[in-house]
Amino acid sequence: VEHAQDPAFGKSDVNLTVAATATGVDRDYVGLFQEHPNIWSEIEQFTEMADGIDVSVAYTPTSRTVQIHSPQRGMRRPNLTIDLTKNLEDFSWTFDGEDASNAVVVLGNGDGSDREEANATQTDAFANGLILEEVYSAPQNTPTEALQAVADERLAVAVFPEVLQVNMRDASYLGRCNPGDYLPVRIRRGGLVIAEDYRIIKLTLTADDKVTLTLNRRDQ
Repeated sequence: VEHAQDPAFGKSDVNLTVAATATGVDRDYVGLFQEHPNIWSEIEQFTEMADGIDVSVAYTPTSRTVQIHSPQRGMRRPNLTIDLTKNLEDFSWTFDGEDASNAVVVLGNGDGSDREEANATQTDAFANGLILEEVYSAPQNTPTEALQAVADERLAVAVFPEVLQVNMRDASYLGRCNPGDYLPVRIRRGGLVIAEDYRIIKLTLTADDKVTLTLNRRDQ
């Protein structure tokens, strides 16, 4: 963030500051000046790395502060159960098969035949032994020794490519939970039975003073 606003490199101040505590994990990253990369796109590279971080921005009328959360943002809130019979107005559940995979190959840096890679597989994830493979390029400059960790985390996401959106009856959850938090969810409708923790990936206050939460079983 500091480099992206450094006048010594021909850059302009865009009113971004940082609130961060050192994570103890060093990362090298190269951004090419001639590509004029977007600041936020460059920051997001660090969220995808093994032992990466979560990032959020705190806004006030006069400031924008990039906040670093390591190893991830949020906490479990067992007292804020989402229950179809008690506090939900309605919901939608989506399983995106196009994003599903249970055999992940993560490619390391380079493009030659000697390119390092790591594999992670979960053969019992889908019915009838179905295997869906995904080839995934690790984030830029990921160390070779971290490729397996990236593959394992990517697999954990890919076997549950589902998104749950819940529309609360009111705004009572506003200010009591934030993106990144894990909440218990209890929904039983037809053949759909949900009884586990989901993570908030988006929180929206609607025009009629109600809260909509977008959730998934893994941070994606």
